[in-house]
Amino acid sequence: MSERDRKIIENLKLVNNVLWKYFPNLARSEDMFQIGCVGLIKAVDTFDENANILFSTYASKCITNEILMELRKQQK
Repeated sequence: MSERDRKIIENLKLVNNVLWKYFPNLARSEDMFQIGCVGLIKAVDTFDENANILFSTYASKCITNEILMELRKQQK
């Protein structure tokens, strides 16, 4: 298993945490979980290890942004 895959698997719970915290009415939606996973993957791929920020903080923001972009797209 690659380092990237390991980091994704280890942080899947973060997707659920973001859903329950910011989108409780969508938390049981499998589609929203998958969209959150896309945000997590983007976070893993773009995170700068030299940045002065925790990965979980960065990933939470990426997950939230991905979900918000999908919600905006659905409203149109």
